[in-house]
Amino acid sequence: MSRLTALLLLTLPVTATALEDPTRPPPEVRTEAVAQEAPPDSGRLTSILHGREVSGPARARIDGTWLRAGEEHDGLRVLRIDRRRVVVREDGERRELTLNDPAAVKRPAGSDPQ
Repeated sequence: MSRLTALLLLTLPVTATALEDPTRPPPEVRTEAVAQEAPPDSGRLTSILHGREVSGPARARIDGTWLRAGEEHDGLRVLRIDRRRVVVREDGERRELTLNDPAAVKRPAGSDPQ
């Protein structure tokens, strides 16, 4: 009897379903999150490095790219890097990008704040 059962089970069509990630939000939530995302704008300042750890002048991370004063990326030219802000020129206009998170300013211990 067990052989007959095994043969019957082998003849049944087997359908495989894709396994879904249990930690992934449902599709309706995912599409809302994408719709609410802000369009990528230029000039997002996320970090500033000062002091000896940068081996030269201060650097600022803008839109994911490390830049020094005088450098340019995607039409945005860095004019000056201060302790919590970066002055840039974009499309002929001068702008200030401010850094609101104090933890994002990196200085080695014992260095003078700028």
